[in-house]
Amino acid sequence: MKDGKCPNCGSSEIYVSQGGGGVGDGFQIYIRQGEGMKPIRDWQTQLCASCGYFENFILNRDLLDNIVNDPLRSGWKRAGV
Repeated sequence: MKDGKCPNCGSSEIYVSQGGGGVGDGFQIYIRQGEGMKPIRDWQTQLCASCGYFENFILNRDLLDNIVNDPLRSGWKRAGV
């Protein structure tokens, strides 16, 4: 979707959330930080207005690096392993 085209239907009617956050009231992405899970706002939603498909992208490179460097401690598991 980052290329402006929906992978689901091929439409170019793509809209991007502004200022972080995304779909719906109270929708949150949680990342384990220290002892608990904390919501983050450093993410963006891209939405196809033609079919309703959407994707979320974490924008904070440090958070992504922490997940890659220590997925279990961050509360994530690598897919397919």
